[in-house]
Amino acid sequence: MIQIIWQFDVADMVAFEKIYGSKGLWVELFQQSPDYHGTVLLKDCKIESRYLTIDRWNNETAFQQFKKTTF
Repeated sequence: MIQIIWQFDVADMVAFEKIYGSKGLWVELFQQSPDYHGTVLLKDCKIESRYLTIDRWNNETAFQQFKKTTF
């Protein structure tokens, strides 16, 4: 299993949390793949508008293939 980590600096925190939270559109999109195993959303405690998402996948090949066929 691998974890893909993304960092975001956002203007609209409410909208971002709605989209990238554990039940948001980001997760719905990734759930199309059986190789996806969830997303964790973390908020920076010092920079209020900064977030990390951690997406879990079976392996990098599965993630890259999903990106290639979906985006």
